[in-house]
Amino acid sequence: MGWSLCFWHVSVRMTHDVVCYY
Repeated sequence: MGWSLCFWHVSVRMTHDVVCYY
């Protein structure tokens, strides 16, 4: 797709990850 969706995901180990869907 021509757009992407990104959001912050907080895991149970308190680590911040960026999840992006293209």
